[in-house]
Amino acid sequence: MANVTRIELFRNDEDVERPEGVRTQWVSVTPDYATRVLGEYEKFCDEHPDERMNRPVNQATVNRYAEDMRHMRWGRNHQGIAFDKRGVLMDGQHRLWAVVESGMTVMMPVTHGLDREAQLTIDVGFRRSSAAVAAIAGFQGVRELHIATVRAMLRGVAPTRPMSTAMQDLEQLREHWKAVTFAIGLFPAAKISGITRAPVMAAVARASYSQDADKLRRFADVLATGLTSSEDEHVVITLRNWLTGATSGKTSGHDASSVETYAKTVRALQAFLKNEKIRILYAAATDPFPLPVRRTQT
Repeated sequence: MANVTRIELFRNDEDVERPEGVRTQWVSVTPDYATRVLGEYEKFCDEHPDERMNRPVNQATVNRYAEDMRHMRWGRNHQGIAFDKRGVLMDGQHRLWAVVESGMTVMMPVTHGLDREAQLTIDVGFRRSSAAVAAIAGFQGVRELHIATVRAMLRGVAPTRPMSTAMQDLEQLREHWKAVTFAIGLFPAAKISGITRAPVMAAVARASYSQDADKLRRFADVLATGLTSSEDEHVVITLRNWLTGATSGKTSGHDASSVETYAKTVRALQAFLKNEKIRILYAAATDPFPLPVRRTQT
């Protein structure tokens, strides 16, 4: 680890402001504590309906936070729970609901005594993307394409897109980084409309766990260039024409959803690997390329 020079930010008491009545302390936020705080806030809102200042609860956000808490991905940072000078909750309701739903006790900073007007400045900054979080974690050259690819790879042909937090994305990227970078590396860096998309990369990445790497390279080369060397590769051109919109008909890859694009790509890839000739390219109903069984730590 490189040597880090510590910078003294506060040289004397004149550099430090101590707002009157404001205090922050680290607290073990238990489900009971969270339930009590939320109950007191709802009671206050019932009595003062014009002062319901917090946003409506977003259940998807609560679910994501709770999932991180259950799997010990919830790290300690400076963001926690905040109350105004009257003791009314003004920040942290989603974290509190996540504690309740996860059943976990989480250490958080709890601040009391803020001016109510301070709420106008909370959560208005620029949110870090999952790719930015991965870059901070040390992934060199990571882009949004890597994140979208691992998401599509894990979703497979499922009709419903699972929601994930940045920490979940990071954990999944760590597990599948080799497969994702292998797939993306098979295609030119320059964008090819309709082809260099996450669901296409995801199909190749998922297949890399069980299929011959040289065959996957050939599939990617034909898909990217449109040049074949045998009749057996015609199915790749069929996929390419659909992805790029060259196919005549009502729909093409440009109009398709991500899951349809993935499902047609894995079907074409499966046919290519088996030297199977298909007349019409349908979307795969099930995924032909299983993911490796995840090892659990004991």
